[in-house]
Amino acid sequence: MSGLFDLSDDVAVVTGAGRGIGEGIANTLAEAGAAVVCAARRGDEVEAVAAGIRARGGRAIALATDVTDNDAVEALAQKAISEFGHLDIWINNAGGSPIQTPLTELDAKEWDATMRLNLTAIWVCTNTAARLMRDGGRIVNISSRAAVSTVMGSGHYAAA
Repeated sequence: MSGLFDLSDDVAVVTGAGRGIGEGIANTLAEAGAAVVCAARRGDEVEAVAAGIRARGGRAIALATDVTDNDAVEALAQKAISEFGHLDIWINNAGGSPIQTPLTELDAKEWDATMRLNLTAIWVCTNTAARLMRDGGRIVNISSRAAVSTVMGSGHYAAA
């Protein structure tokens, strides 16, 4: 591939790459030539995405990663570098909220888990990637429309 979207010299990490938007981003980056590190909690899902990229002639690996675990995020970044030599692109796509509960009924543990996944983990991933990128790099944080238009029971998710 050539032109504006030639990423053949780039290495990209995509969190939440096992399905949905993250899977689409991983596939698009691979089509543009990037080597892609597909990361998500479910190893079977990200391995299927990485295998699909490889089957189409792309370069990809999968790593089961919980982005709420700081050590796992560091290991993810180091794996990208050890496998492909450097790190250029980091897509923070992992996130979500498995529960819908009014704020008045939400306990502190649920609040903390939502903030850890949707806010703190983004900061940890961004900080980790920024330290290790060569010549700047690019970090993209995927957000949710919940930040501007929420539904009943998802105030904690919108706040993150």
